[in-house]
Amino acid sequence: LVRTITDSIGKFISTKAVGTSARQDVTLDYKYQDNSPEERAAHNHKSDNVGDLKLTLEVDQQTKLGQTIHAKLSAVSQSKATSLKVQLSAGIITYTGKPVTNLDQKTVNIDVAAGKSVSVPFDLTAAKYVPNLKGTNGILFRAYVWSSSDNDATIVQQEFDFVADDIDVKVEGEVQVGNNAIATITFKNPLNIPLTNVELAVEGTDLTKVQRFKFDAVKPGGTITKDVELYAWEAGKKILIAMIDTDEINDLRGHVEVSVFKQRD
Repeated sequence: LVRTITDSIGKFISTKAVGTSARQDVTLDYKYQDNSPEERAAHNHKSDNVGDLKLTLEVDQQTKLGQTIHAKLSAVSQSKATSLKVQLSAGIITYTGKPVTNLDQKTVNIDVAAGKSVSVPFDLTAAKYVPNLKGTNGILFRAYVWSSSDNDATIVQQEFDFVADDIDVKVEGEVQVGNNAIATITFKNPLNIPLTNVELAVEGTDLTKVQRFKFDAVKPGGTITKDVELYAWEAGKKILIAMIDTDEINDLRGHVEVSVFKQRD
């Protein structure tokens, strides 16, 4: 260590080069180049401007696991006609945002008349994303847009999460402090492939510590149901959560709010 400056933020990230004492600049391994389309996308997310155009990438967030995910890029001209080259893509990313696998992409050329709007649809089928959904991986939809009229480019993007209703969680009857209760957990496989090495985990503050249950497999369209014993420690509104992990897909969730009452006299 040569010196430390604690009241300033640097623009570069460096390390010692292999086999020499020289500095190796690794800035672009950790961040996008300043003012690049990629850096702008990281900050602007699903909307941005390129030249005269307002661009918005929309993804149907009501999509359930096993269904086709529908996305759409909208380009709205403010005042002048513009020619665009658009590359739409969808890919698997880790929870840190690192790209893992490209799932699908398409490239189109479009013309947007002055004062008009154009939409470009992009659909991702379950057959393309299901085999790649592992662990905490997610799906990132991205549109790279280049305007030949303005000689400018940008990227708009949006992460996608499935509707979290794959697991049905029910607690029947009134739950009282100091008494047992039963939660019924039901899961139906929404995919056209079997799910193997299925693990169900159930937990809820003041209701139960983590309980885990294992199932060999759930066939396509098949259902598993499990009754789980609860014990109420404290009155109030509680959340009971059920999670399922399999070899094919992870982190499926369901929950229910449980009202716990004091014991009646």
